[in-house]
Amino acid sequence: MLHQCTLEDKKIWVELNKEFIDYEYQEENVWNHPLKSGNLEEDFDNIMRDSMFSTVLFLILEEGVPIGFMNLQTFYSIWSHGKVFLLDDFFIQENFRGKGYGSKALQDLEEYAKENNIKRIQLWAENTNPKAIQFYPKHHYKEQEIHLFVKYMKK
Repeated sequence: MLHQCTLEDKKIWVELNKEFIDYEYQEENVWNHPLKSGNLEEDFDNIMRDSMFSTVLFLILEEGVPIGFMNLQTFYSIWSHGKVFLLDDFFIQENFRGKGYGSKALQDLEEYAKENNIKRIQLWAENTNPKAIQFYPKHHYKEQEIHLFVKYMKK
């Protein structure tokens, strides 16, 4: 179900991310609007070619058809004594929601993490996303109250 992105996946990854942004970005909030402040095609290229980024991009496939994606960051944490996945974005197209695809994708991610010696998976869910807040505890993710502070660096 999970397919790690290659250069050939650029077009579909960009289209799915645009769909995700349109779905999520209902009102102004702390996040810059990524379609107004940048270029997803350039983002994909930068991620795929620059070894400085520890980013893993997955497409979620159902019978070979892309229905979503996961964007993850990898970093080393002294708290887990090893590498950690930060699940930054997780999107399933609307007509595939509620059918177990998200659960299966998360299970596949956990298997991938175990196979690659990832010690912890962490993520955040915004208060404006109650379905995500209900979803993750069902999969044994523990909630940690945390304050996330954001500052965009001006050029």
